[in-house]
Amino acid sequence: MPIDEIAEGVLKVFGRIIGRVFIEVIFEFFCYWVGRIFLKTISFGKYPKDHFENELDSVCSIVGIIIVVSVIVLGAYLINK
Repeated sequence: MPIDEIAEGVLKVFGRIIGRVFIEVIFEFFCYWVGRIFLKTISFGKYPKDHFENELDSVCSIVGIIIVVSVIVLGAYLINK
């Protein structure tokens, strides 16, 4: 019994670590760059000026999430139309 409980605990920890890394990669890398490129495009290169500022990271990531979710919803709508 104790070996099963230890193995279960270890697997839960590894699962959480892998899930957390996956979420961080998606959010911090993909959504950040989608938002950054979108903001640069609509502001003609004026915003955001600097790379990796704390305030701009959040804005770029949030805009990226909005864009990614919008594209997924639009794609789902058009497929089911």
